Amino acid sequence: MTSPTTTATPVRRDRRGRQPKPPFPRGIMGTFARIAMSGTRPAGAVDADLATSELNRYGHILTGPGIFLPKPLRFLTRRIAENSDGEELMITSPRGVREFYSHGRDDIDHEIVKDMYLRFGLGTYSPFLLDGPAHVAARRALTPELTQAAVEQYREMSIEVLDRILDELPVGEPVAMHDVFYGFTQEVILRVVLGLTDQAEIDDAVAVLHRFVRIGTNSMLRFWPVTVALMLAQPRAKRFGDKPMDRVPLVRRKVDRLLARKIAEFRADPSDACIGSRIVKARLTDDTWTDKKFADLFRTLLFAGHETSVSAYSWALDLLLHNTPERELLIAEARAAETDTYAQACNNETLRMHSPFWAFGGMARRDLTVDGYRVREGAAVFTISSAVHYDPQAYPSPYEFRPERFLDKTPDRFGFVPFGVGKHRCPGMNFYMIEANIVLHRIFGRLDLRPAGPPERGHVALGALTRPSRGMKVLIDHRRPAGEVPCYRATTQREREQVAAMRAPIPEDFPVDSSPVVPENVHPAGAPMPAVCPVTGARA
Repeated sequence: MTSPTTTATPVRRDRRGRQPKPPFPRGIMGTFARIAMSGTRPAGAVDADLATSELNRYGHILTGPGIFLPKPLRFLTRRIAENSDGEELMITSPRGVREFYSHGRDDIDHEIVKDMYLRFGLGTYSPFLLDGPAHVAARRALTPELTQAAVEQYREMSIEVLDRILDELPVGEPVAMHDVFYGFTQEVILRVVLGLTDQAEIDDAVAVLHRFVRIGTNSMLRFWPVTVALMLAQPRAKRFGDKPMDRVPLVRRKVDRLLARKIAEFRADPSDACIGSRIVKARLTDDTWTDKKFADLFRTLLFAGHETSVSAYSWALDLLLHNTPERELLIAEARAAETDTYAQACNNETLRMHSPFWAFGGMARRDLTVDGYRVREGAAVFTISSAVHYDPQAYPSPYEFRPERFLDKTPDRFGFVPFGVGKHRCPGMNFYMIEANIVLHRIFGRLDLRPAGPPERGHVALGALTRPSRGMKVLIDHRRPAGEVPCYRATTQREREQVAAMRAPIPEDFPVDSSPVVPENVHPAGAPMPAVCPVTGARA
């Protein structure tokens, strides 16, 4: 079945008969000032997600506070992004997302806008920065390893690692769970991607990886100007390829040495021991896959495979600790270990309220129309996740934590965008969803805990990621032995299909295996009203 379509808005005309560009609302600069200050002291003074949600009130697409330069100076923006004209637009509703991303693949460059944020950390061959055939090749290397069936292989290992970490937490003392989640996810991803098994080696690698990702915890106010300065100093001379700027971040060197050693091992002794070794083994005779390509791919897996997950786990914990009825339902489900559908609904609602990606962007390759306005060729178009997710027409009472919005419902792929949209969406969606359910079940099944401070507040880091500001501190009052709390494991295809149906529809490029296929409902959760209510399914 197909999802509901949105009729394209008629073209708008100004008094002179011209198609206008999207409006630049009064007050928008104040909103962005609060967002930019969200990562500064005192921690949590401004919640970036709540401030961002205000953008939704202004319309479906807006002109943002981008780099406005006269034509003689626009070459500066093209040093940052090829073909850019300096215009920055923001999509702030599910309808706007649907209209923009319903254009053809040749109309939108999905990756070029990400370059200014991610090139220096991930490398120029990161799947997040590639487009066209290069992107397809990278996705085909990754997707067989990230289907639901493939990820299920790591369930027992993840439970074992998490239970060991929970056993080491102090009882009766404040614990910063954000850092705990860093340790858990980094160890899991190092085991899964690089096949590390020696605990001492894992601990050393976790320390290196932790330092690498912590570089990006500065606020947007600090990070963005530095990034722009670096991009202006080192233009995109070539779309793909080695560039001197790839070697600038000194903190990356230890990560790169680890990756170089593992790639050499995978080439010398091909095996199916881990994701990395299988990817290298399948491409040993393909000369286009250089060590640098493998390194950028694996670096992306190491970073993207855990950084966003850590924030999402912390937000889920925070929301459940401050919403007692929902927490009690989750505890009952975790200790019965008969299903994990409510955990899935809690994780979906968490991603709606606090998407790890504050925004993701594309660039118009030709003149387009969204909400009747002109989107000029070369305009950078950012989808603002929190503005989309707080749209009251898609999610009634959007500021309330209501996991039932997603219970046994398939999210709308244009109204629920924590992983991006379409084939350029994060391929690690299944990995996160399965791990997130394990995290909620084991923590709330085994621990009696309470918040050690006020509710968390979000700040924008790395110019595009939303993190909690206070470290998600809790007090553990009691811990049950791991053996006394059963672990849920899906035993039938029906159970797998039930929880899979609560995820966003699977991108078309996932290979066919035993994983359930997620169709798009006629009335998905998060589809804009008045066509249908995403909670009750009733027509307005």
